[in-house]
Amino acid sequence: GHRVFAVSHAHNQGDNVYWALQIAAAIDVIRARTGVDQVDLVGWSKGVMSTRMYTSGLTGGQLAYRGDVGKLILIGGPNLGFDYIFLYGTAHDP
Repeated sequence: GHRVFAVSHAHNQGDNVYWALQIAAAIDVIRARTGVDQVDLVGWSKGVMSTRMYTSGLTGGQLAYRGDVGKLILIGGPNLGFDYIFLYGTAHDP
């Protein structure tokens, strides 16, 4: 009974601000197609960073949060920050 739309990141690294802006653009498309005022977001892994950046308005002044998210669910994200894994040498080790 739920409409589900997916946005995939091209790779597991890259500019989180860019992806936060892509999340906002996807929300625009979803709202236009469905007529809803708010969407629920589920961010997983690296998607946690971009969804959290958009909803907190931390896009370097490029886009303010617009109040268009009802619920934000974050799963398995790098909550110590993405730079943590590079600082301590655990980035993408097998």
